[in-house]
Amino acid sequence: MLSVEQGSTFLYLINVLLIGSFLYLSLLEMIGIIAPSFLVLVISIIFAPSSILMTQGNFINVIASTAFAVVIAQTILISKLKQLSSTQTILDQKKELEYLIDLDGLTRIPNRRKLESYYLNHPDASFALLMVDIDYFKNYNDTYGHLQGDQCLIQVAQCLSHYPFEGLTTRYGGEEFVTIVIRDDLTDTATLVEDIRASIEAMQIRHEASAFGVVTVSIGYVIHATDHPPLEKNSDPVDSLESFILKADQALYQAKENGRNQIKLYQE
Repeated sequence: MLSVEQGSTFLYLINVLLIGSFLYLSLLEMIGIIAPSFLVLVISIIFAPSSILMTQGNFINVIASTAFAVVIAQTILISKLKQLSSTQTILDQKKELEYLIDLDGLTRIPNRRKLESYYLNHPDASFALLMVDIDYFKNYNDTYGHLQGDQCLIQVAQCLSHYPFEGLTTRYGGEEFVTIVIRDDLTDTATLVEDIRASIEAMQIRHEASAFGVVTVSIGYVIHATDHPPLEKNSDPVDSLESFILKADQALYQAKENGRNQIKLYQE
């Protein structure tokens, strides 16, 4: 038979079990674990050879200690829940920051950083890369002011980014945009690029300082098919992207030299 002193050991064990059960177990599981310990303790108190006063005092200690253990368990549980909530908030903020860091602050479309990651995530795709430039944009700013110029950039950016094709449109800098169009069949790419150019002109954004009377764009583009020679083994994919951009930019220069508001394919 257990003595009263041995019963005190059970008292501490019950407290430990209470704290653990409140934190990690359901109510039924908690009762199932604690009930046997309580039963053993009560039996030991009843049958222990000690005075009634000592038995009563020990039983009161059990009740008080149990209540204290419950309070501790609840306090720890609340603290853990707050910690989890704070961690989730941090994760949500991190996710939002990662999203915002890939966006252009003015036009709210992807930026150059996102362009690189998108390109790296499509290493085996056939694509056309377009360099798009707003015609006579400096004249537009001089005529209508920079605030109106910003609105013009936003309108053009939204038109390009919502055009129905698989790919990505990014603001590359100033009035320039880079678009990657993923296509298995590149034979009719010129028609798509021309349609994109025409969609900007069709918005009919007034531009008195342009020879065309409305906002237009010039587009230089380069195509890359999957049957082209692969990149060198040790080549940097980002350098490859820059090479495509440079080629598209050279084609864009030709389009502007030829009178603007037109498209031009890069050719070796």
